[in-house]
Amino acid sequence: MNRFIIGIILLLCTSERGISQTLDLTFVDNNSPKPLTLTMGFRSGATLGIDTVYGEKELPPFQPVGTGHAVIVMDLDKSRTYSSSIDLYAYKDIRSMEPINTADTFWIALSPWTQDRKQMEFTWNWPLDNGLDSIVIMDKGGFAFKTTLNSSKSIIIKPNDLGVGAITIENYYVIMYRSKSVNSIENEASKDEYFNVYTLLGHCVLSHVKYDDMLVILQEMQNGLYILQSPTQILKIRNF
Repeated sequence: MNRFIIGIILLLCTSERGISQTLDLTFVDNNSPKPLTLTMGFRSGATLGIDTVYGEKELPPFQPVGTGHAVIVMDLDKSRTYSSSIDLYAYKDIRSMEPINTADTFWIALSPWTQDRKQMEFTWNWPLDNGLDSIVIMDKGGFAFKTTLNSSKSIIIKPNDLGVGAITIENYYVIMYRSKSVNSIENEASKDEYFNVYTLLGHCVLSHVKYDDMLVILQEMQNGLYILQSPTQILKIRNF
């Protein structure tokens, strides 16, 4: 039995590392030689800095005026201002899955505006990954532009939309709102099915409890990853 539980734990820990919630946001303007995709999101095991294993790479200094370029600013000191000695530029920013905040903010910087910039367009993947409740793009000041990502999959920004003549906004925030409830990572269970609940160390913390009742109890327990075993299946449950 102990070997069986250990085998389950190793399997679940391995698959847990593959869990991710990501957004691909593509930017282009009339000066862009081609669309550029920026990837941001969350993955188990990721850090706040550069994780080459997840495809993150620090970029050289920002591109010159007129190239229609965009980058993610990795705001490592959380100052919401760019510091060349601390913060980094990247095309991909993957952060840890935990803790789950009410909102996580990513920062996109665009190449400096030029008088011939006629429009900008953001496009995104839809539907959103499971666990991402909603995502908002807004200008850094929060006054001129704001949109919620939806099934339209894109938005075009023109100077008249902002009412300021030429498009001068160069910094945008992407705010991700994520689920904070108990979350089934594997298949759904039957409401009438009974489970035993184990910690990752194999300790049984609940015995012969119906699925719905078990969710209520888990909400009140210590945060963590629990293994559910019934006579017919095994599930993972995250308790946030």
